[in-house]
Amino acid sequence: MFRAHVLVILLVAFSLVVLSAPAFAADGQTRLHVCNKGQTAVAVAIARSEGSLLQPKYWVISGVTVAPQNCAVVYDQSGQGAYRERPGSLSGAREPFILSPGEALLGFGLKDTAGRFVSLRATSVPDFGNFNVKVVTRASSTLCVDPVRTPVFTTTDSKLFDPAQCTGLQLPGVSRAVPLTTAYHFSWPEIYSTLIDNDFYLNVTAKPATGEIDVTGGEGVDEDHPAPGSTPEVTAVEKSVQDALKQAVNDALRRGAEEEAKRREAADPFNQAAANRAVAEARANSIDYAAEHTRNIGRVRELSQFTPDWLRTTEPLLYVRGTVSRVEPPSGPRQPARLYFKESPDNAFIACIPTPQIFNLQQYVGKHLEVRGRVSQSNCGGKVADVRIANPAMILDLAKGTPSDEAVLPGMTAASSGNRPRAMAAIPIATRIRVSLTSNIDLQHAANGATFQGQLAAPIALPDGVIAQGAAVVLVHDAYSRLGISSVAADGKVWRVSGKIDPSSDANVNGNVLPAAMTLVFAVAGTDAPVVTGR
Repeated sequence: MFRAHVLVILLVAFSLVVLSAPAFAADGQTRLHVCNKGQTAVAVAIARSEGSLLQPKYWVISGVTVAPQNCAVVYDQSGQGAYRERPGSLSGAREPFILSPGEALLGFGLKDTAGRFVSLRATSVPDFGNFNVKVVTRASSTLCVDPVRTPVFTTTDSKLFDPAQCTGLQLPGVSRAVPLTTAYHFSWPEIYSTLIDNDFYLNVTAKPATGEIDVTGGEGVDEDHPAPGSTPEVTAVEKSVQDALKQAVNDALRRGAEEEAKRREAADPFNQAAANRAVAEARANSIDYAAEHTRNIGRVRELSQFTPDWLRTTEPLLYVRGTVSRVEPPSGPRQPARLYFKESPDNAFIACIPTPQIFNLQQYVGKHLEVRGRVSQSNCGGKVADVRIANPAMILDLAKGTPSDEAVLPGMTAASSGNRPRAMAAIPIATRIRVSLTSNIDLQHAANGATFQGQLAAPIALPDGVIAQGAAVVLVHDAYSRLGISSVAADGKVWRVSGKIDPSSDANVNGNVLPAAMTLVFAVAGTDAPVVTGR
């Protein structure tokens, strides 16, 4: 398919070239000459294909008799801009056309010794070189022609006459129509005709005794096209311009064919499946599974340590673990089901299932589960918070082992049990953590959920060890309650921590900008045991 943008580029380039080389014709023509090299007159019949955006394809049929040692133009397709006169029009009306391949059918005939008009069989196909198209190919159709006169007439559609129709054919100016079998199909991209003059010559020699005609490509002479040397030679500049335009058109046709081939290949369902598989494999290969594992571990929350701070987490999903005490079925149509947990006897936190029909609810009673979802504030029955679960895949039975996306990855240091790695105990609730800021914090312009860096200004004593001074600390900005603590990391271990600035802190935290090196004291409200993130 020839792309419109390619055509526009070529036409612009052509305009520039024409301005730089005035001797080059702006309206090109494609002509086919027949030169009779034999001793017998040869009748040539031609059916030229025409059509436009407004007119379906039809045929313009004409003929000419070429005397021995003479030439005639049997096909002339002019590049006359965006309109051309319809052949046979008495009013001179012009109709729009599009750039489409020029096309014609060509046949030869003569009168035999008995005075009958017969078709001649062509013995070969001329070769006009490589123009990205085969200019002349064999064809076998029937044209109704008048061997006495050579009027021009048109068909009403794209169909040619059957041989049996020729005898009774009544056409204006036609004395007697006889069938003539075509020998060749002539085709040429009309964009060449619009840009460049192109002349093709057929040298013919009739053989009445065998009913054949020899046809070769070659030079010819007629009154409109004198012998080479009788006209001024094409200058080197004109020749280079013509060669450049021909090359540009060839390249455009080649690119159009390549684009069409790619489009067809891409549309093939097997190729589409292979492309989708390649994309999926590339996406899988680009995943940092260790980072995914660490992030998933950080989402785990034990329901026994539930606090309202879970509502302000920066995580899009939380993995809440608890034991189901009872299941409450939906109270009516379009009503959710609810899961209640032993670790939350006051129903401060529950799980809500808006589409209970796709769940086997009773199987969850008494099981230790991990429910995954976005924790929100009391949307469907929890006194403080609840989580909505729309897919059974978001409920995992922990009796079957650690979920695969939380399991210990190869090469990571962890306990041999296969559960979440615990190298040290959790930071006890109410612990005070002293943090030294490592950069200025502009609270007035900080976005909700923005994180900042700090380090421990004093070690933290745990029941089974110590987190040393200098450990990395991540702080998070809460638009509602100012600055809080998010995590503490040391020696490849990360403690997820929730807490606020302690009122007894000796730092002045009333300003909008907290300077680097300021020491803040946080009171821990909730924490998880550390997750090992390295070897």
